[in-house]
Amino acid sequence: IWLLQSVPRDRTANQGYETFQQFLDNNQYSRRGILRYEKIFGPGFVSTGGLQTTKEFIRMLDLQPGQKVIDVGCGIGGGDFYMAKEHGVEVLGMDLSSNMVEIAMERADRKS
Repeated sequence: IWLLQSVPRDRTANQGYETFQQFLDNNQYSRRGILRYEKIFGPGFVSTGGLQTTKEFIRMLDLQPGQKVIDVGCGIGGGDFYMAKEHGVEVLGMDLSSNMVEIAMERADRKS
C-alpha cells in the first residue's frame, strides 16, 4: 500500500535552490561538469562502467528489434544510443538533470 501526501517543502534544505533538479543542473551536472565526466567514463557516458558495463547489462535483457525501452536516469544517452543502434529498439530516456537531457537531445539530432 502506498500513501501519498503533500507536505510543505523546507526551502532551506536545498541550499537555496527551489528544486533538487536546479541544484544538480547548477552544481554537479552543469554542462561543463557533464562533459568532464564524459572524458573520464567514455563517449556518451557519465558514470562508472561506461560502454562495457552497458553491453554486459544489455546482454542479459535479450533485446529484440522493435521492442520499446524506458531508461530512467539516461544521462547523456550513451546506453540508449547503443541499444537503438545495435539492437533496433526504440528508447525513451529520461533524466532529472535537464542539462543531461539537453546534451542527449543535441546528439540525437546529430545522429538522425
